[in-house]
Amino acid sequence: MPNGVQKTIAMPSGMSGASVFRCRTASHAGQLVDSSSQSEELALKCWPEQTPGHRVEAIHQRVSSLASKLDLVPSYRRSVDGKTAVVDLRGCWWELSSWMPGQPLPANADIAQVTCGARALLAAHRHLCTIELGQDRHFQPPVFEPCVAVQERLKRLQTITQPLQRCFQSNLAGSVPVRQLTGTDPALVLQAIDRARELLRRNWPDRSRRIQAELATLQFDPVPQHWILRDVHREHLLFVDRQVSGLIDFDAMRIDSPIVDFARWLGSFDCFWESPFETATQILAEVEPDSPLTASPAIGDPPQFTEPPSSEPGTGRPTAPRDSSWGLDSPPATVRPPSTFRAIEEGKSIKLLMAIARASLWLSLGNWVVWLVDESRQFPDLSRVAERVGRLTDYASRDAEH
Repeated sequence: MPNGVQKTIAMPSGMSGASVFRCRTASHAGQLVDSSSQSEELALKCWPEQTPGHRVEAIHQRVSSLASKLDLVPSYRRSVDGKTAVVDLRGCWWELSSWMPGQPLPANADIAQVTCGARALLAAHRHLCTIELGQDRHFQPPVFEPCVAVQERLKRLQTITQPLQRCFQSNLAGSVPVRQLTGTDPALVLQAIDRARELLRRNWPDRSRRIQAELATLQFDPVPQHWILRDVHREHLLFVDRQVSGLIDFDAMRIDSPIVDFARWLGSFDCFWESPFETATQILAEVEPDSPLTASPAIGDPPQFTEPPSSEPGTGRPTAPRDSSWGLDSPPATVRPPSTFRAIEEGKSIKLLMAIARASLWLSLGNWVVWLVDESRQFPDLSRVAERVGRLTDYASRDAEH
């Protein structure tokens, strides 16, 4: 344990493999805390094993920049040599950040609360779209490229069907590693997995074809991209008195369309799957009319891709000038001012959001079944796994009715 950390409480394990502790530090603490720091409540996190240091550094740079502009984002505490992360003898990376107050919304939160969360995401995007892309791309965002999330989901559709077929034929009780853990009922875990497996058995052929067709119509469409949070679900936004109080968990950050964050966020709630199109339309209209979802600056029209993009998004693609309507600087004098601001049609934004949300739902459900049945993966809290699988199954059942 790093020097200066005391009163440590282990928090419930998530699904990523990271370990998080709620703790306090002593005044003038050591390795992870500047000597001038006062005693305060903090979040101590150990990144998953095998996470490379350059990945941690890249995310810390972006999150630190975001925290300087947005109070909802935790700020990192620096070590005595100025670093925001340190590595232990096992090669695991540790960070210490401010503890964010609040609790996640329940899955049955009303649409007003979900909209409030969407506005917080927009606030984060307004700064993220000003951060340099990095990854050897020395120009400013946004860039116009096909959505990475669409490409990834199309690839996963091709690879998941075969292991799913094996799961359909497997002896469930003999495949799932249900351990006798405190608070875990093996029967409930097996019941949740069996229900998910049966739903997939009945609906996967039709659903996968439909999802593939939806994604295929979008796979080459250029959309504005910048750094996004990417893994944004219900548990990653915290609320106090119906207001957003914190934004947490940035492990999955990367460059992609901001629509991906909104799709993942909306897809975490009952109200979305009760009436997906109507809910998405209402929230997009209420969040802000000039948000990155519906307005994207470009000089004329961005290029239309007719062939698959390179494996590394952003390599040499044209960029769009920055727009003051996003709270950004004006384009440099060397860039011809845009004659028009090409808006992504609202219907197209909703179409992309819906396609990503539906694909994420069915692929997430399929992934859980494959991980547990075909691959016999171990998870620290099977009761949380059963809860998540059960909720995904409920949402997929509703979607299958449409």
